[in-house]
Amino acid sequence: MLSDLFLDTKPLLYTAPKKDLNIISAKAARNKVENIVPVSRFNSFDTLSSYALAKKINVPILFVNKSGKGRILAVTPTSLLANAPNYLSIPTYEGSGEGTHPSVIDFKTEYNLDQWNGFRYWMAFTPYPKGNSNYENPSLAASNDGQNWVVPPGITNPLENTPNHILTPKYRNYNSDPELLYDPDTRSLNLYWRECLLNYYDRIWRIKIEPDLKFGLKELCLEERGLDGEGLALSPAIWRKSKNEWYMWTTNGYSLIHLYMSRDGMNWSKRQRCNTPWYTWNGGYTPWHIAAKPNYQEHRVEFFINGWSNHALHRNQLLFYAEVSMDDPTHFKMPLVNAVLTKGFINNWDDEMIYRTTFTVERGLSSYMYRVWYSAESKTISWHIGYTEGKLGTKFTPN
Repeated sequence: MLSDLFLDTKPLLYTAPKKDLNIISAKAARNKVENIVPVSRFNSFDTLSSYALAKKINVPILFVNKSGKGRILAVTPTSLLANAPNYLSIPTYEGSGEGTHPSVIDFKTEYNLDQWNGFRYWMAFTPYPKGNSNYENPSLAASNDGQNWVVPPGITNPLENTPNHILTPKYRNYNSDPELLYDPDTRSLNLYWRECLLNYYDRIWRIKIEPDLKFGLKELCLEERGLDGEGLALSPAIWRKSKNEWYMWTTNGYSLIHLYMSRDGMNWSKRQRCNTPWYTWNGGYTPWHIAAKPNYQEHRVEFFINGWSNHALHRNQLLFYAEVSMDDPTHFKMPLVNAVLTKGFINNWDDEMIYRTTFTVERGLSSYMYRVWYSAESKTISWHIGYTEGKLGTKFTPN
């Protein structure tokens, strides 16, 4: 019997055996389904995928075979930015050159400084050779053009070693998710990262790096065990509004983003749940890793969020845009219909999964230019960081 799965999702494109088309047509009309395609046109699920890609179909498809069993195909919205043809060469302490989860500061664009300790761009990231989290320890790189990256003098990676706890197969301990933030009052870098004891807790740590490259002590900012039913705390994205106003957003790995507040960047409030517009965006998406940058001209904080369709596998991810007003930091809006970025074509370095992305917002004469460093996985399980740039069509207010 034909499954009614996903009939409440709008919009949705169905395929079905010809004998079921009349039944499906009636259900589709009630649910405002965009289109119906007979399954007999396709020999396999893969040929349906190719058809959807060629026709630029931007809605989920329910593929129903002749036995009446359903399988979902999430066709991602056309992306606004082009994928990088090649990844960047970024040195890693264990020698693989594979990295992920970048967090970039452009001192020229963001702070009107030519450089900090000799470099315009500073990046926090973690090595991730073949997806091995034992090496996923926070590291730094620097650049003067955003393309060519080196380990800056005075820095020895990793900045924190793999946690040395007694582990079991159920409780696996590792570092991840670095976030780099500049404090203009102290002229110091703040390196945050997540320590995860799988299925047990998430901890957010901080190290301050002074202008003379002296490192402060490792400090524990918060720990979440999900005892409040809200889940853990992944991928911190932090905005420093002023000396006494700091904001941090995290995801819980399921469907929620939370907000914490602080007066010093170290001691954080209890978290607040944010609203969830991604529940309905293009059929519904789940946020996983987030990055945030302020846009003071528009009085908003902008977010790039990688996540997956609620109708597809976890690995079928894309990058989408969201924003909050600086006066209402728990209320997200998603004004862009299209994805910012989707995974690359087969055999490209990013053909398996788009992951955490960092960016800058640069003001032009009539629009904003976004410079984007994104991490991704290939089908050969290699992880790298690439660069792209372009305009998204976000709201622009002239001076």
